[in-house]
Amino acid sequence: QAYYYLGAAQKFAGQTDAASSSFHHALELSPKMPEAEAALASLDLQQRQDDEAMRLAEEALAGNPNSSQAKGARARALLAKGDTRQAEAAVEAVLKKVPDSPTALAMLVKISVAEGKTAAVAERINGLVQQNPQNAGLHLLLAVCYFNLKQLDKAEASVRQALRLDPKTPDAYTVLANIEFGRGAPEAAKQDLRNAIAAHPRTLTNYMALVRQYEKENNWEEARKVCERAHEVDPAAAGVTDELAFLYLEHGGDVNVGLSLAQAARQNLPDSPMTADTLGWAYYKRGSADLAIKELTEAAREAPDNPIYRYHLGMVYLATHRPGLGRENLKAALQKDPHFLYAANARQALTSASNTTSR
Repeated sequence: QAYYYLGAAQKFAGQTDAASSSFHHALELSPKMPEAEAALASLDLQQRQDDEAMRLAEEALAGNPNSSQAKGARARALLAKGDTRQAEAAVEAVLKKVPDSPTALAMLVKISVAEGKTAAVAERINGLVQQNPQNAGLHLLLAVCYFNLKQLDKAEASVRQALRLDPKTPDAYTVLANIEFGRGAPEAAKQDLRNAIAAHPRTLTNYMALVRQYEKENNWEEARKVCERAHEVDPAAAGVTDELAFLYLEHGGDVNVGLSLAQAARQNLPDSPMTADTLGWAYYKRGSADLAIKELTEAAREAPDNPIYRYHLGMVYLATHRPGLGRENLKAALQKDPHFLYAANARQALTSASNTTSR
């Protein structure tokens, strides 16, 4: 129990690796401990390990069929795997026991978007708001429903009410940012994201949303600065580390630092095509073509519909004097998406390769 509670505290503090270690230690001392299995399932979902999350959730539920935590973990695992029908049934089982469970209601909102049932869920949550008008979390969930229904004024009013009730309402400023993006007001949205970071400095998603917006604006310096702050918050977060590696490799950073970051991200997410692509590109930038091709080939094999991965592989083949393979991958990238991020570069490289071959 002590290791389980330690893990819960570490998870709340954003120390995911330490939390995972504590939950595993709890299971070593008490095998099949449902609470620890459910908590580990939640962590596995954050790391996109859906099958392992499902296994742990099922074991947790077998150990304690009445556990709302275990039922919630199973529902999240089902939702991650795209089984919305069973996920909805699992969520309703939780809500039958705890009708105002914030976690279960949040999952129900997410499912409603996928199934086109948002209006019905909004009406349901609105009923709960009438019964519990001082519950900031319910107001926020209602705002999310209104946002997905594109009723932006109602969404903002609900978020503002949540913040009046509790200025620290988790994700409130994030929802406000999405509303402003929906209105076509990126400057206001960026300020909301800064407010979200100030209110909850350990929530990495807010940093990364701000990073993506700066990238859309080609403001690479600000994107890198925000990503560096996120990396300082949690150096073990592989997605953040991978993004920071990309920014160093492509936009004015130290290539050696970029390679180190890419290696760290790959170590934390060894089965991810994203980390394979970044590491392969880092090797290419450092002049290690064979290592680059190995990683980039794996990325392209695991995610064949991603044009960037094929583009990177094609560029490395061209650089190593294998024009046939280079052209093949560049053409495949353009066939997947004629307008992808590096489409102009790919066309230019194809033209250059054709001219070289003809001479």
